Amino acid sequence: DQMRVYIPYGQEWYGYLMRRMAEKPANVMFFLRGVATKG
Repeated sequence: DQMRVYIPYGQEWYGYLMRRMAEKPANVMFFLRGVATKG
């Protein structure tokens, strides 16, 4: 299996990240849940 991880970088990375999170707030909760739980 392969998995791709997109990591924004450069001068505009923060604005890009905020726009992506605003487009789909459920992804923020998915991420936080993954960070807060083990495995």
